[in-house]
Amino acid sequence: MLAVPSCGTVRNKRHSYMNYEILYTPDVLHRAFNRAMRGHRNDAEHAAAEAHKIETIEYLARQLRRETYEPRPLRQFWVTEPKRRQIQAPCVMDKIVQNALVDGLLYDWLTKPFIRDCYSSVKGRGTSDGLARLKLFMGEYYRCHGAEGWVLKCDIHHYFDSIDQSDVLRRAERYVPDARVMALLAKYVRLTSHGLPLGLRTSQPLANLELCEIDHRIKEVYRCRYYGRYMDDFYIIHSDKAFLKELRREIEAGLAAIGLRLNDKTQIFPLAHGIEFLGFRTYMTDTGKVVRVLRQTAKTALKRGIKRYEAMYRAGAAHEEIQQSYRSRRAHLMQGNCRGLILRCDTKMKDIFKEESMNE
Repeated sequence: MLAVPSCGTVRNKRHSYMNYEILYTPDVLHRAFNRAMRGHRNDAEHAAAEAHKIETIEYLARQLRRETYEPRPLRQFWVTEPKRRQIQAPCVMDKIVQNALVDGLLYDWLTKPFIRDCYSSVKGRGTSDGLARLKLFMGEYYRCHGAEGWVLKCDIHHYFDSIDQSDVLRRAERYVPDARVMALLAKYVRLTSHGLPLGLRTSQPLANLELCEIDHRIKEVYRCRYYGRYMDDFYIIHSDKAFLKELRREIEAGLAAIGLRLNDKTQIFPLAHGIEFLGFRTYMTDTGKVVRVLRQTAKTALKRGIKRYEAMYRAGAAHEEIQQSYRSRRAHLMQGNCRGLILRCDTKMKDIFKEESMNE
């Protein structure tokens, strides 16, 4: 069985000065407040908080100093892209505290044991880095083994909802040296009866941490060079299909030990079929050229998004708000071999705004 070994406990002298008291310092709370407001200043709740910024920061500092701060109940709603899922959203006060907690302390502590090829919620990585690493791995694999190979592509069933709260807090305690920080973190984890709340910033590093030791075992014990993970979506490229079958059984056993299981999308298939990862299908030609095209589901979501922009524009939404959203989508498309698709989308956006060009 794929045992889950300890990665050790972080006790870095560089962070010896970092403790709970940092959370209620003016600089940390000010930055946390500004981050919470970003992109939401037209929202009534955020506008009210910004109108009383000094009082809000002083209130939070006082509550945190006394260790009496209690998170508010989460607001729950459903989103449909990229897939249907329930989001638990915090109030403005909790957004500020979460930002202070993650940016001030937890990020440096909890990301220490992450492997290089863990791409989510790590500064300087993200989807662009994950796609670039996959292209690098495919190129290296071709030079060593040619175009023939196999892929184990894994996804975990209802990942955030299935994480054992006690287990993830136990893992976090290895790296968080301040018991008061752990107590505050536990309050946010316990806001739901099970799993991790999907809309909280603290949930991102904790969810990464839950699979961190399995990452190390795949990389260091099984020596899988061509492995990458974005949250619960991960792949392994290998020349031996039998090896991947055995590794899948080991991964399933390791996940079962912490109450998780792979979903039905998990499979082993030829490398020639390409790998669907981070919104693109990346495949390799017979000559070793790596090509990246948008997944069909992502194309459908893109079409729906452009129709929604048109409806927003007709309803009186701000031009800049729509432009900003489209620029974000367009930047994602630029990571693939999607020139024709981008031009078609630019044309549709021009039609929405008539003479106003959206083309950069």
